[in-house]
Amino acid sequence: MSTTTIETCQPTRRTASIGDSFAYGLMIMLVINFGQRVVGIVRNIGFCHFLSEADLGQWALANSFFMIAAPLAVLGLPGAFGKFVEYFRNRLCMTAYLKRVGMVCAISTLTLSVEMKTFL
Repeated sequence: MSTTTIETCQPTRRTASIGDSFAYGLMIMLVINFGQRVVGIVRNIGFCHFLSEADLGQWALANSFFMIAAPLAVLGLPGAFGKFVEYFRNRLCMTAYLKRVGMVCAISTLTLSVEMKTFL
């Protein structure tokens, strides 16, 4: 009879960490959001300047598709990091959690890439 081992995550004593600070997290989120907007506007101005109208329309269509396809490809799992990272970190299971999420994201991204390649 074979036995399989299942990773068990033991709860540990809760300690304050930098991830527990709401104000710090909010500040980081705002800085990242501002940075994304600056990069986006610089990119859009560059594309508008260097592309013809037809090429600009194709780029806008492709950009819109990738804005939808990227979260779909990874099933929105990285969006759940904020909710679950502290939970698994406190139980010393962070490595297992990140490996599992990374594996699912890699498989779903590869699957979507293959599907896109077959249709193009």
